[in-house]
Amino acid sequence: MFDRKVLICLATLVFVAGGTMALAADNAAAPAQKPLMSLLDQAGVAKPLQDAGINIFGYVEGSYTYSASSPPNNTIAGRAFDYSQEDPTLNQLNVTVEKIADVKKAWDWGFRMQWMWGNDCQFIHSVGLFDNYDATSGPDNQFDLTQMYVDLAVPVGNGLLVRVGKFYGAFTPESIDPTQNALFSHSFLASMGVVPATLTGVDLMYQVSDDVSAELGIVRGWNGSLEDNNDAFMSVLWGAKWTIDKSTSASLRGTFGPEQTSNVPYPGVPATDNPDGDYRFLVDAIITHAYSDQLSITAEGLYLWDTGGAADDGNAQLWGGALYASYKVDSMFTVNARGEWFHNEDVFGSHFNAYEATLGVTITPMPNDAIGSNLKVRPEIRMDYIDPLGFDDGTDHYQFTIGVDAFFTF
Repeated sequence: MFDRKVLICLATLVFVAGGTMALAADNAAAPAQKPLMSLLDQAGVAKPLQDAGINIFGYVEGSYTYSASSPPNNTIAGRAFDYSQEDPTLNQLNVTVEKIADVKKAWDWGFRMQWMWGNDCQFIHSVGLFDNYDATSGPDNQFDLTQMYVDLAVPVGNGLLVRVGKFYGAFTPESIDPTQNALFSHSFLASMGVVPATLTGVDLMYQVSDDVSAELGIVRGWNGSLEDNNDAFMSVLWGAKWTIDKSTSASLRGTFGPEQTSNVPYPGVPATDNPDGDYRFLVDAIITHAYSDQLSITAEGLYLWDTGGAADDGNAQLWGGALYASYKVDSMFTVNARGEWFHNEDVFGSHFNAYEATLGVTITPMPNDAIGSNLKVRPEIRMDYIDPLGFDDGTDHYQFTIGVDAFFTF
């Protein structure tokens, strides 16, 4: 007998996919239009929205993970959204309303409002917004306003884009949005509170040249919105991107500010003393090269420094690197792999080295169908290693998991 979570997960996927499959024949000539806008088109609503430059879209994701270690409390250590052992999960049901600002048009404007419901929300709430319930209090499936910002194109030089509001942190090659990731599980660098999930503030983005762009922003702090963890002064967000050639691109991005001493990766822990006295520096470098239309490689290096972040109030630091490879076999299958090393010195109150290797396949069961091509299934296998002992309540070096997720974009 299926339990309630299985039924909710299956029912949501079937409802969204099934309700839009009937539109496949009508939209065969215009596959670029997503199913939700196709439904609105049938109702005569899509054209006024498109004329105004507004698009409505979303996705739904469900998953299942098995750990050979039988972890205590059925919680898989070191993971983000695939933490639950043998538990069919409705990860995310996401709906986005968006208007993109064109920086080439003076004073053009845009916005993005993104709502999410599901199991993943409990780990990404920003402080002061929907954090009255989180991973320790509240239902498994929760609501969150993941992004809400306004963009304004200012006629300065090549065009300045000013963003005000709440937006994804956008560090590491991985995103909260599963449709933007090659693999279902997340790296240690992306999932252990090493980078902010969201930021709230003002971000200035400028296209320096055809090949180089830069950003500079002031944000409330890691995972803060209406409040923050320590009522300290704002943090600085900075970054640059460089298109080296048609096959290679690189980016460097970071934050600096008083995130300690009450810093926590998720809300719910009260501020402690001396909030303004300790600072955090984060820098993340990414380079991507496409060897061919089929094969691409991405490398990442990350460094974090916390003053006063250690258990004895001394300095703490961590660093690590990840290497990604993606090979498109054909329109139905893409093979993805990731290898990672994560070194920690006191940021989590201990010293350890962690490694992981993940191999997965992205399957598009109906690649040539206008609606069915929006369905992706991603099985993967993963091996984690940590030294000293850290998995299974500190009794094991190794952790082997098999996971699979499926998402449907609409």
